[in-house]
Amino acid sequence: MTITIEVADSREAAQVLQLLKSLNISSVLVQEVAPRRGPTITPIDYSIDPRALFGIWKDQPRTIEQVRKGWKRNWEL
Repeated sequence: MTITIEVADSREAAQVLQLLKSLNISSVLVQEVAPRRGPTITPIDYSIDPRALFGIWKDQPRTIEQVRKGWKRNWEL
C-alpha cells in the first residue's frame, strides 16, 4: 500500500518522518517533486498611450464584416 503526504517545506517533512519513526514504520520513501509552474503573467506597460490609436480608421472606415474577415474567423450571429 502507498500513502502520499504532501508537505509545504523541509521542516514539515522532518516532523512527519519523526512521527513515522516513532510509530516504528521502517519502509518510508521520500521523493522531492519540483513545484508546478503557473502561467507567465506579463505586467501592464503603462508607458503606451492608447489615445494614439483613436481614429485609426478615420480615413478608411471599416464595416464589421471587414473587421471579422481580417480576424480570419467565421462568426455566426
